[in-house]
Amino acid sequence: MRPVTEQGMSQKAAADQLNLPDCSILLQWLRLYRLNGINGLKPKPKGRKPVKKQHPPQTKKVDYLKTKEELLAELA
Repeated sequence: MRPVTEQGMSQKAAADQLNLPDCSILLQWLRLYRLNGINGLKPKPKGRKPVKKQHPPQTKKVDYLKTKEELLAELA
């Protein structure tokens, strides 16, 4: 980045020196460097962030799964 930003080297010459296939990669790097400094060039995490599993709320036992004693206890 320094040869381009500080020494006035052309973007094409810098891309050739870095063996880049074209200048577009260098232009992206320069844009990130100008916006965020050296931290803008650090690799970013890839993919989606993991989602925490949400457990369904505890539900009451369904009537047809209750025993005869449990049903009678509800009526009392």
